[in-house]
Amino acid sequence: MNILLINLILYTVEEKTIKRRKSIEDTLICNFANGFIENGHKVTVVALDDYKPLEEEKLPFEIIYLKSWMPSIFKRDRLPYPKGLRKFLKENIDNYDMVISGETFSMPSVLSADICKEKLYIWQEMSFHQKTLHQLVSKTWHNVIVPIFLKNTKIIARSEEAQQFISQYSKNVIQEIVCNGANAHELFPDEISEDYFIIVSQLIERKNVKASIDQFAKFIKIPDFKHYKLLIIGNGDYESTLKKQVKTLGIDQNVLFLGRQSHKELAISLRHAKGLLINTFRDLNLLTIAEAIISGTPVISNTEPDRMKYINDNHMGISRDGWDETDLVEVATNYESYHNACVMHRDEMTNVGCARKMISINEKYNCK
Repeated sequence: MNILLINLILYTVEEKTIKRRKSIEDTLICNFANGFIENGHKVTVVALDDYKPLEEEKLPFEIIYLKSWMPSIFKRDRLPYPKGLRKFLKENIDNYDMVISGETFSMPSVLSADICKEKLYIWQEMSFHQKTLHQLVSKTWHNVIVPIFLKNTKIIARSEEAQQFISQYSKNVIQEIVCNGANAHELFPDEISEDYFIIVSQLIERKNVKASIDQFAKFIKIPDFKHYKLLIIGNGDYESTLKKQVKTLGIDQNVLFLGRQSHKELAISLRHAKGLLINTFRDLNLLTIAEAIISGTPVISNTEPDRMKYINDNHMGISRDGWDETDLVEVATNYESYHNACVMHRDEMTNVGCARKMISINEKYNCK
């Protein structure tokens, strides 16, 4: 099959200015594209020109970069309008067997619907209304635009929470879930674990790494676990604050700030950890969660990220607001049980497994 992925925003921007990266190879949509290629399909990605990498890189699929139209109105990091998309689709739609667009609340989904028709699937991540103008823009979009312009478009949710949300506005939400898949080749489980927990995160205030450090400090006061380490992987403007916190707590011998790691280094760190710690103030689908699960590493998180209820219910970790040192004890003590559950569910969270499931859905609904 020849598949078109329309995903204008390649990565999250914390500030209004889009900072171009040297590489986009590790972005979610590139992982997804590689998953289709591993399944024997051809892929083209459409993205916004503002996210084009600084350095030319060889990828096993084509990326078409489009300029943004009227960026002062259609913000490039939130709701960009891709100049020339409709012209491209009208001229090339016959070359594609399946078109996947990210989000109902996006210009590409609306611009594509009447051209792509039954070939189009919307891959829905949002599970709540965006806060812009007190949710007015999002609520208007979902109550007016979706029922009119997307009424015949099939929607595949990335989580149970997203499925429940978008089902309020569309009758064409498919029952199957296709989550954000992580790289199946770089990340894999190992039977050997070491006595440490891990945090993989931007070190910014929104990620609330401080709370996880507080609970780890309580955990290592328990005699049986006083030797445990906490690896913090990532960087950000909150790093110095967190280092001061660690020093104040007197646990600097147990906490290691490792900065940003390469894919290979991160894969090793993840697969040998007892668990991934998350306590974020605001996040939807964290790819790090899938990366941990397919590495055989359980996740301890609050309920903010989507899919955590699913992970909790299937014994791949613990999800509750206000998790504490007792949850660390539980996972450290019963690691093997949690690890085996992660391995059992691994395939459905890999990029290859997610792409395979998307193709299966397309075959089920007979889109040709």
